Amino acid sequence: MVFVNRGIEGKQPNSAIRKCARVQLIKNVKKIAAFVPNDGCLNYIEENDEVLIAGFGHKGHASGDIPGVRFRARVIMYFLSCVEIVVALLSFGSETFLINIEE
Repeated sequence: MVFVNRGIEGKQPNSAIRKCARVQLIKNVKKIAAFVPNDGCLNYIEENDEVLIAGFGHKGHASGDIPGVRFRARVIMYFLSCVEIVVALLSFGSETFLINIEE
């Protein structure tokens, strides 16, 4: 479950703000920071959306210049509808990549 969308500033000498989401794990109720890849994909993630998380970095350590971020958001599962969106496909600027999971 997504709590907050926020930006994390990169380490020196980089000064860009990396887009991340604060996520609570369902399994053990821990709160972690997950990187949201591609440009503009953070606009599709809202509070209370479920997000599929994958590893990001080297064997559990932070990758690149983002301190404390060890995970990456892969798939957004909207809370009120039966729709999944693959985050990697959102960078094309189209929402035609919806996966319907109604069963």
